[in-house]
Amino acid sequence: MKIQEKHIAYFLFLIFLAYGLNNYFFERKVFFNEILSLCGFILFLGKTYQRNLVFRFPYSRIYKVVLWLILLGIFQLLVSIFYKTSWYFYFRNSVIVYSMFTFFIGFHFFEYFLRFIRYTRKLIALFLGFALSFPMPVVLLDRFTASGFFPYLFLRSDRVAFLLILVLNVIYAFTYDSLTVIIITLVLAGIELARRYIYLKVLLSAGLVLFLAVFIQLMPYLKLYRSGPYHLFGNVKLVYHQNWLLSLDGNTTWRAVLWYRLLAEKFPENMLGIGMGTPLIEYRPGLNTTESEYDDEYNAHVFGLHNTYLTLFVRLGFLYLILVLLIYDSVLREYYWYRKYYKYNNYYYFFWSFFAITGVGLFNLLLESPTVASLYWISLGFVAKVIYNRRESFALALPADTPPGTLPGKAADTDAGQ
Repeated sequence: MKIQEKHIAYFLFLIFLAYGLNNYFFERKVFFNEILSLCGFILFLGKTYQRNLVFRFPYSRIYKVVLWLILLGIFQLLVSIFYKTSWYFYFRNSVIVYSMFTFFIGFHFFEYFLRFIRYTRKLIALFLGFALSFPMPVVLLDRFTASGFFPYLFLRSDRVAFLLILVLNVIYAFTYDSLTVIIITLVLAGIELARRYIYLKVLLSAGLVLFLAVFIQLMPYLKLYRSGPYHLFGNVKLVYHQNWLLSLDGNTTWRAVLWYRLLAEKFPENMLGIGMGTPLIEYRPGLNTTESEYDDEYNAHVFGLHNTYLTLFVRLGFLYLILVLLIYDSVLREYYWYRKYYKYNNYYYFFWSFFAITGVGLFNLLLESPTVASLYWISLGFVAKVIYNRRESFALALPADTPPGTLPGKAADTDAGQ
């Protein structure tokens, strides 16, 4: 039997499924993230390269922003050659860049994924049902990445399906003891309850202002991490007892200290990015002062800020922040303006899956980790292709001056974001 493009696509999505549900084995032992990244790079060249160094890109804003992110990452890789700590940590950090190529698997093979998920939906449901009924962390499921697959279990992307997805996430959170999944549930509920894009922007803006105000108030206490005996992450116990907010949760206080050190103390160096193969925080060679199987040098280069978006901001600089905001503006604007279209075509669950994976990165490693990076970029590729297909279909059915949010043959969508 001759191998066709669809067979390659189905194979890659089988890898994607196994990798997403149990990355502990399929990435740490078999390097599925690297396989997906290489295939994404080859697919990108095959779909866009014409001749004589001429490329032809789809008319997709997200697609082009991802290309700029890749170029930014490559630039940082080139510059970092001159001030990296070691080649090992340099290549270890390069996962940030090469994982982005998996985006093109999601984008260019999207139609094949629709068939793949139709064939495998029942099998995925059986596996997830067993994994939730007989929990075996690491062996069956990761602590949070399965949340990205719950939306694919449903044939319709309506309100009932959304409520069932929230229920599954709550079950998952308590079964696998994951606070991250509770956060994912709140992220999904908040986005859906906002109803309009302008409401979500106001909510997020207010949350950011509140966070910054509280963070600035806590900075005098956070800087006390330097007190006492040396520890890679600082004297978090001392900081923990300085203020009632800091004493609510030790893990949160630990993250707050990291954020202070990387965002406040490294300003303005972090505006341009500290690059790859460089330590995020200072360390003393040969010591191991953390509860980790690795020494301080390894952790200083690899651990991240446990907020993946802040980690990439520190490594890639302010331009990364602008580009990622452009991506989320495109995704959220589309989500709110054309919700009736996506509900009618049952494509809403691609947005839900991407938002769930976005939630993973708020308090964990994601884009800087080979164990989960491809899950994010392929899911973003799906969303970008859904948006691209919607625009292509509307371009054929609507006049060029049609207001945003208008469905073919209908008045403007009453759920429009603005």
